[in-house]
Amino acid sequence: MVAFTEKAYLDQNTTSIMYFGHIPTAGGSVIHLGLENTKGVAEPPAVSVYYNISRTVSRSRGIMPITELVRSKSPAQLTGFR
Repeated sequence: MVAFTEKAYLDQNTTSIMYFGHIPTAGGSVIHLGLENTKGVAEPPAVSVYYNISRTVSRSRGIMPITELVRSKSPAQLTGFR
């Protein structure tokens, strides 16, 4: 997050939202990163620092409509809570 924030001014169309949670089925405490780009770029260089993070539970990349994101299934998205 620090590396992304230090260079955020270079790409004002990309954002990184980090939040924490506790999901027993994913092994306990988790950090979730939401990476968005308002120009529709699936993998903007501004977030490349996140691609090498180890110990990921799930990962999805690409352009996705918000309706698909809301319906998605992942350990961080418990059924019936969104």
